[in-house]
Amino acid sequence: MDSLDRLARMFRDFPGIGERQAMRFVHFLLSSHSDYKKDLLRAISELDHKVTQCVECFRYFEEDGHERCDICESSHTDKSVLLVLEKDADVKAIVASRAYQGGIFIIGSVLPLGATDTKKTFRRDELLKRIEAGVKSGVLKEVILGFYLTPHGEHTTDILRQMIQMSPSAQSLK
Repeated sequence: MDSLDRLARMFRDFPGIGERQAMRFVHFLLSSHSDYKKDLLRAISELDHKVTQCVECFRYFEEDGHERCDICESSHTDKSVLLVLEKDADVKAIVASRAYQGGIFIIGSVLPLGATDTKKTFRRDELLKRIEAGVKSGVLKEVILGFYLTPHGEHTTDILRQMIQMSPSAQSLK
């Protein structure tokens, strides 16, 4: 396999990128200035060294010496509400809207239809612990399941709703 095919294959691993789009990326890089390619390589390598994941909500953020992101650290975040989202990319639109001021939790993925083994698919245990701790402290009052209106999103919402309702500490939640 030559360098062009290898790079195109790597781009095809990106979500939503097919064979033709992957080759467009390769050809774009071939025609790009070497400084651009060096900057791209530097930015990719910095992901491992400068970006970390919040221990509370699992959102990625620029390393700043804290274990928790700015949303989880902020005294302005309404801790009585917790919004559960599929992936980190969903947070950007929520934050940009400035309409939501509560806590967040990144579950990691949605469940495929028919899937019942949730331990391997997403952060089920971590979510239940976060909810339990919030309820026990008397702070958490509401959990919002914010998934896309797709069959997988609706299936995930149904499974999580059942799990949360079965949790003894979550009986007081909306």
